[in-house]
Amino acid sequence: MHMKKDVIILAQTAADIPFDIKQHRCLIYEDNSDGYEKLEKQLPLYLTQIILTDNFRQPVADDAKLILFVSYGGTCRCAMANVTLRHYIVAIETKEASSKIVPMSAALVSLSEPFMSVEAQDVLNRNLKKFGSDAEAPRHHRTIHAGRPLLKRANVILAMDRELLERVPWQFRTKAMLFSTFFGGGSSDIDDPYGRGIAAYEDCFRQIAPLIEANLSEALAKLFHNPVVAAGQKPLNRLRG
Repeated sequence: MHMKKDVIILAQTAADIPFDIKQHRCLIYEDNSDGYEKLEKQLPLYLTQIILTDNFRQPVADDAKLILFVSYGGTCRCAMANVTLRHYIVAIETKEASSKIVPMSAALVSLSEPFMSVEAQDVLNRNLKKFGSDAEAPRHHRTIHAGRPLLKRANVILAMDRELLERVPWQFRTKAMLFSTFFGGGSSDIDDPYGRGIAAYEDCFRQIAPLIEANLSEALAKLFHNPVVAAGQKPLNRLRG
Protein backbone atom coordinates (compact mmCIF):
# COMPACT_ATOMS: atom_id res chain seq x y z
CA MET A 1 0.00 0.00 0.00
CA HIS A 2 1.43 3.38 -1.02
CA MET A 3 0.40 6.55 0.74
CA LYS A 4 1.19 9.83 -1.03
CA LYS A 5 0.39 12.02 1.96
CA ASP A 6 1.70 12.17 5.52
CA VAL A 7 -0.42 10.00 7.79
CA ILE A 8 -0.63 8.95 11.41
CA ILE A 9 -1.82 5.38 11.88
CA LEU A 10 -3.85 4.71 15.02
CA ALA A 11 -4.13 1.09 16.10
CA GLN A 12 -4.76 -0.87 19.27
CA THR A 13 -2.09 -3.49 18.55
CA ALA A 14 0.90 -3.64 16.23
CA ALA A 15 -0.63 -6.72 14.63
CA ASP A 16 -3.50 -4.57 13.34
CA ILE A 17 -1.13 -2.58 11.08
CA PRO A 18 -0.50 -4.00 7.58
CA PHE A 19 3.17 -4.80 7.06
CA ASP A 20 3.50 -2.51 4.02
CA ILE A 21 2.56 0.67 5.90
CA LYS A 22 4.45 0.07 9.15
CA GLN A 23 7.11 2.56 8.04
CA HIS A 24 4.60 5.38 8.66
CA ARG A 25 4.00 7.03 12.03
CA CYS A 26 2.09 4.59 14.21
CA LEU A 27 0.46 5.31 17.54
CA ILE A 28 -0.56 2.24 19.51
CA TYR A 29 -3.17 2.77 22.20
CA GLU A 30 -5.50 0.68 24.35
CA ASP A 31 -9.28 1.03 24.23
CA ASN A 32 -9.57 2.34 27.78
CA SER A 33 -9.05 5.51 29.79
CA ASP A 34 -5.26 5.05 29.87
CA GLY A 35 -5.23 4.62 26.10
CA TYR A 36 -7.32 7.74 25.55
CA GLU A 37 -4.98 9.71 27.81
CA LYS A 38 -2.04 8.47 25.74
CA LEU A 39 -3.78 9.66 22.57
CA GLU A 40 -4.48 13.04 24.11
CA LYS A 41 -0.83 13.53 25.01
CA GLN A 42 0.97 12.00 22.05
CA LEU A 43 -1.27 12.75 19.07
CA PRO A 44 -0.56 16.53 19.16
CA LEU A 45 3.18 15.75 19.18
CA TYR A 46 2.78 13.57 16.11
CA LEU A 47 0.75 16.27 14.38
CA THR A 48 3.47 18.87 14.90
CA GLN A 49 5.82 16.61 12.95
CA ILE A 50 3.47 16.79 9.94
CA ILE A 51 1.98 20.28 10.13
CA LEU A 52 4.58 23.03 10.01
CA THR A 53 3.84 25.77 12.54
CA ASP A 54 5.72 29.01 13.06
CA ASN A 55 7.28 30.40 16.24
CA PHE A 56 3.83 31.47 17.42
CA ARG A 57 2.25 28.04 16.82
CA GLN A 58 0.38 29.19 13.73
CA PRO A 59 0.19 26.78 10.76
CA VAL A 60 2.28 27.73 7.74
CA ALA A 61 0.30 27.49 4.49
CA ASP A 62 1.76 25.39 1.71
CA ASP A 63 1.86 28.39 -0.64
CA ALA A 64 3.33 30.83 1.88
CA LYS A 65 6.70 32.44 1.25
CA LEU A 66 8.83 31.44 4.22
CA ILE A 67 11.66 33.74 5.33
CA LEU A 68 13.83 31.86 7.83
CA PHE A 69 16.21 33.80 10.09
CA VAL A 70 18.87 31.62 11.73
CA SER A 71 21.28 32.18 14.61
CA TYR A 72 23.12 29.94 17.08
CA GLY A 73 20.53 29.45 19.82
CA GLY A 74 17.45 31.04 18.27
CA THR A 75 16.58 33.32 21.19
CA CYS A 76 18.20 36.67 20.36
CA ARG A 77 19.16 38.06 16.95
CA CYS A 78 17.06 35.90 14.67
CA ALA A 79 14.06 36.08 17.02
CA MET A 80 14.31 39.88 17.07
CA ALA A 81 14.54 39.96 13.27
CA ASN A 82 11.47 37.72 13.01
CA VAL A 83 9.28 39.89 15.24
CA THR A 84 10.61 43.11 13.70
CA LEU A 85 9.83 41.98 10.16
CA ARG A 86 6.32 40.97 11.24
CA HIS A 87 5.87 44.44 12.74
CA TYR A 88 6.85 46.25 9.54
CA ILE A 89 4.79 43.97 7.32
CA VAL A 90 1.74 44.88 9.41
CA ALA A 91 2.65 48.57 9.54
CA ILE A 92 3.64 49.17 5.92
CA GLU A 93 1.25 46.79 4.14
CA THR A 94 3.20 46.66 0.89
CA LYS A 95 1.74 44.95 -2.16
CA GLU A 96 4.07 42.00 -1.72
CA ALA A 97 3.31 41.77 1.99
CA SER A 98 -0.37 41.45 1.24
CA SER A 99 0.43 38.01 -0.14
CA LYS A 100 1.26 35.20 2.21
CA ILE A 101 4.64 35.85 3.83
CA VAL A 102 5.71 34.01 6.96
CA PRO A 103 8.84 35.07 8.83
CA MET A 104 10.31 32.41 11.12
CA SER A 105 13.43 32.16 13.25
CA ALA A 106 15.35 29.09 14.31
CA ALA A 107 18.44 27.85 16.10
CA LEU A 108 20.92 26.52 13.58
CA VAL A 109 23.35 25.08 16.14
CA SER A 110 21.50 24.20 19.35
CA LEU A 111 18.44 25.33 21.27
CA SER A 112 19.56 27.49 24.19
CA GLU A 113 16.16 28.35 25.69
CA PRO A 114 12.55 27.47 24.79
CA PHE A 115 11.49 31.11 24.39
CA MET A 116 12.94 34.41 23.26
CA SER A 117 15.37 35.94 25.75
CA VAL A 118 13.85 38.33 28.27
CA GLU A 119 16.20 41.10 27.15
CA ALA A 120 15.12 40.72 23.53
CA GLN A 121 11.47 40.82 24.57
CA ASP A 122 12.06 43.99 26.57
CA VAL A 123 13.81 45.78 23.70
CA LEU A 124 11.12 44.80 21.17
CA ASN A 125 8.26 45.83 23.45
CA ARG A 126 9.82 49.24 24.04
CA ASN A 127 10.67 49.96 20.41
CA LEU A 128 7.80 48.40 18.47
CA LYS A 129 4.18 49.38 18.98
CA LYS A 130 2.26 47.11 16.62
CA PHE A 131 2.19 43.34 16.23
CA GLY A 132 -0.05 41.22 14.04
CA SER A 133 -2.01 40.25 17.16
CA ASP A 134 -1.42 39.68 20.84
CA ALA A 135 -0.65 36.08 19.96
CA GLU A 136 2.37 37.39 18.00
CA ALA A 137 3.73 39.49 20.86
CA PRO A 138 7.37 38.73 21.78
CA ARG A 139 6.47 36.86 24.95
CA HIS A 140 4.75 34.16 22.87
CA HIS A 141 7.72 33.54 20.57
CA ARG A 142 8.99 29.98 20.97
CA THR A 143 12.39 28.73 19.86
CA ILE A 144 12.57 26.24 16.98
CA HIS A 145 15.46 24.14 15.73
CA ALA A 146 16.47 24.60 12.10
CA GLY A 147 16.21 20.96 11.07
CA ARG A 148 16.45 19.78 7.49
CA PRO A 149 12.67 19.78 6.85
CA LEU A 150 12.45 23.44 7.87
CA LEU A 151 15.56 24.40 5.89
CA LYS A 152 14.13 22.62 2.86
CA ARG A 153 10.75 24.35 3.20
CA ALA A 154 12.22 27.86 3.57
CA ASN A 155 12.21 30.08 0.50
CA VAL A 156 15.20 32.00 1.79
CA ILE A 157 17.53 31.38 4.75
CA LEU A 158 19.00 34.49 6.35
CA ALA A 159 22.04 33.99 8.57
CA MET A 160 22.79 36.70 11.10
CA ASP A 161 26.57 36.49 10.57
CA ARG A 162 29.11 34.98 8.18
CA GLU A 163 30.09 32.09 10.44
CA LEU A 164 26.45 31.02 10.62
CA LEU A 165 26.18 31.27 6.84
CA GLU A 166 29.01 28.75 6.55
CA ARG A 167 27.14 26.42 8.90
CA VAL A 168 24.09 26.19 6.64
CA PRO A 169 24.12 22.64 5.18
CA TRP A 170 25.55 22.62 1.68
CA GLN A 171 22.27 21.37 0.15
CA PHE A 172 20.61 24.68 1.03
CA ARG A 173 23.42 27.16 0.34
CA THR A 174 21.94 28.48 -2.92
CA LYS A 175 19.02 30.02 -1.02
CA ALA A 176 21.06 31.17 1.98
CA MET A 177 22.55 34.63 2.43
CA LEU A 178 23.40 37.12 5.12
CA PHE A 179 20.54 39.01 6.75
CA SER A 180 22.31 42.28 5.91
CA THR A 181 22.71 41.31 2.25
CA PHE A 182 19.04 40.44 1.81
CA PHE A 183 17.98 43.72 3.40
CA GLY A 184 20.40 45.90 1.46
CA GLY A 185 23.03 46.37 4.14
CA GLY A 186 26.03 44.91 2.38
CA SER A 187 27.81 42.01 4.05
CA SER A 188 28.02 43.11 7.67
CA ASP A 189 27.38 40.78 10.59
CA ILE A 190 24.65 41.39 13.15
CA ASP A 191 26.41 41.32 16.52
CA ASP A 192 25.36 38.59 18.93
CA PRO A 193 24.04 40.23 22.14
CA TYR A 194 23.74 36.97 24.10
CA GLY A 195 25.04 37.37 27.66
CA ARG A 196 26.24 40.94 27.10
CA GLY A 197 23.53 42.93 28.83
CA ILE A 198 20.56 45.02 27.74
CA ALA A 199 22.69 47.64 25.95
CA ALA A 200 23.95 44.96 23.55
CA TYR A 201 20.34 44.01 22.74
CA GLU A 202 19.53 47.65 22.04
CA ASP A 203 22.52 47.86 19.69
CA CYS A 204 21.41 44.65 18.00
CA PHE A 205 17.92 46.05 17.43
CA ARG A 206 19.43 49.24 15.97
CA GLN A 207 21.33 47.08 13.48
CA ILE A 208 18.25 45.08 12.49
CA ALA A 209 15.27 47.43 12.44
CA PRO A 210 16.57 50.24 10.17
CA LEU A 211 17.61 47.74 7.49
CA ILE A 212 14.20 46.09 7.47
CA GLU A 213 12.31 49.39 7.54
CA ALA A 214 14.33 51.01 4.76
CA ASN A 215 14.51 48.04 2.39
CA LEU A 216 11.37 46.00 3.03
CA SER A 217 9.72 46.50 -0.39
CA GLU A 218 12.93 45.71 -2.29
CA ALA A 219 13.63 42.66 -0.14
CA LEU A 220 10.15 41.23 -0.62
CA ALA A 221 10.34 41.87 -4.35
CA LYS A 222 13.54 39.84 -4.34
CA LEU A 223 11.70 37.08 -2.52
CA PHE A 224 8.99 36.92 -5.17
CA HIS A 225 11.01 37.53 -8.34
CA ASN A 226 14.36 35.76 -7.80
CA PRO A 227 13.75 32.28 -9.33
CA VAL A 228 15.75 30.34 -6.74
CA VAL A 229 14.53 32.30 -3.73
CA ALA A 230 10.92 32.40 -4.92
CA ALA A 231 10.77 28.66 -5.43
CA GLY A 232 12.73 27.74 -2.34
CA GLN A 233 14.85 25.49 -4.52
CA LYS A 234 17.80 23.48 -3.34
CA PRO A 235 20.81 22.72 -5.55
CA LEU A 236 20.58 19.46 -7.46
CA ASN A 237 24.28 19.13 -8.21
CA ARG A 238 26.59 20.66 -5.66
CA LEU A 239 29.94 19.48 -4.36
CA ARG A 240 30.32 19.42 -0.62
CA GLY A 241 32.45 22.35 0.42
